[in-house]
Amino acid sequence: MKNDPVLRMLKDLRTEVIHQRPVNLRVNSGPKFHENPITTTYLEITNTSDPDGNIIWRYRVGQDGEERRAEPVTDWEFEKNGTSVLAVCHQGLAEVDKLLRSRNDLFGIAVRDQGTGETDGSGITSRPGGAGCF
Repeated sequence: MKNDPVLRMLKDLRTEVIHQRPVNLRVNSGPKFHENPITTTYLEITNTSDPDGNIIWRYRVGQDGEERRAEPVTDWEFEKNGTSVLAVCHQGLAEVDKLLRSRNDLFGIAVRDQGTGETDGSGITSRPGGAGCF
């Protein structure tokens, strides 16, 4: 695991947080337009946020056009190296998932899928000698 760059990065981030050193993030956000492409001589785009912190994008095509709300497309990057926060978290969770699956296989633990209620394919929720995880 020491050679895995994602796990090393997550460990370094954990260490930074523990030692109260902030991690600077860059937020990239923009609107997802309904029209693709937009052909116009006038385009007005505004953005704001609601009281819960959700990003809201609105746009108007043409001076007399109807104002439309656009879905925000947002990603967070580490300012340090431009890596996507969500991609790093996804990779880290995939590694944790692999470790847990290996543990479950080693100890004969069948895990019920929280979304479907299905077990790991064995048709049982716990194998002999193992405890079920729900």
